[in-house]
Amino acid sequence: MLTGLVGIGDADGDRRADLIAHDRFGDVFYRGTGDWRAPFGPYRRVGLTYGQEEPF
Repeated sequence: MLTGLVGIGDADGDRRADLIAHDRFGDVFYRGTGDWRAPFGPYRRVGLTYGQEEPF
């Protein structure tokens, strides 16, 4: 379950809106698909702070 919204925008440079959110384990990234029927792909865990998963 997501506990907070960190940011919305084109975080990966593909000109599609992405979503970065926070759950109880850390930050997750949802890549925008460009399809209105399924606007975001599966999540990927990212580390936006020092010492977390993979760098964004």
